[in-house]
Amino acid sequence: MTDARLDPLSRIAIACGTDKWGAHLYTQDYHRMLNHRCLEPLKILEIGVGGYKGRLVGGRSLRMWATYFPNATVTGLDIHEKQLDLPERVSIVQGSQTDVELLRRLSQERGPFDLVIDDGSHVVGHVLTTFEALFPLVAPDGIYAIEDVQTAYWPSYGGSPSGNGTIMSRVGSLIRAMHADEVTAMDGVPLDLKWGDLVTGVHFFRNVILIQRGVNDYPSNAMFDPKRKGFKAAMKLLEAELAAAPSEGATLIRAHMLQMSGARAQALGVATAGISRYPQSIDLVITALQLAKELGRQSEVRLLRGRLEQLAPEDRMDAEAESAGA
Repeated sequence: MTDARLDPLSRIAIACGTDKWGAHLYTQDYHRMLNHRCLEPLKILEIGVGGYKGRLVGGRSLRMWATYFPNATVTGLDIHEKQLDLPERVSIVQGSQTDVELLRRLSQERGPFDLVIDDGSHVVGHVLTTFEALFPLVAPDGIYAIEDVQTAYWPSYGGSPSGNGTIMSRVGSLIRAMHADEVTAMDGVPLDLKWGDLVTGVHFFRNVILIQRGVNDYPSNAMFDPKRKGFKAAMKLLEAELAAAPSEGATLIRAHMLQMSGARAQALGVATAGISRYPQSIDLVITALQLAKELGRQSEVRLLRGRLEQLAPEDRMDAEAESAGA
């Protein structure tokens, strides 16, 4: 570690005595991904309470989560009976992580969960069964975490040196599915499209994977579809930002988004209006010049070439060539 200071979750982990810090260094990754939500009333499920068969042993990470998320409700699931003194917001359910009906019932009755942590058996088949049952039920913007994924490479847990047939290869197919639009835009087909529309991020850290649940609906750059909800939502946000804090950069982005969506005349209008407001913007001039060429507006092309000559005489030819090939 290059910085001797500990993040808040790691400090809590050490105080609670959980092996999420020490035997592992997971808490710094969780803090990086979740610190902005620490005061929200999250619903958390952790599979694997710890302490193995001991009724009075375990629950240290449950206590950690309850401390770090003071407004959260935390559910622990363990195959063994547990009788632990834990905060009021923490409860434990006895059951197997491969009991699909139980997992679905927990999600229905106590979820949807904003954070699911699989710290259970780490057996390859168990990890896959739990993931297939629970991931699509995670709350939008929630995170599904799988710990100790090193066992995907260990034969004693059902793994292999290649990781094939384990959570490693399953998440690999999930990454391809997340980029399905980019693949199909090039006339290819991913090996597995399952749940690609539910994933907005996959974060690999050492021995732990955090998968971001969300709506993956932004159009492909190669096949930019303005009818997509993702595009409409982004444009709405941009227009609100432009109204609240007008800037040359926001104007440029709006023109580019409209251009990519096929609304070239509207994009040219935005770029031209932007030039009036930001007369020194070479980027807006180049964008407007490209759009005028595409629309065949020769009089505007001549005017914009003259303006570009004034703003960047040495770079005019290169800039115009780049705009033509962009």
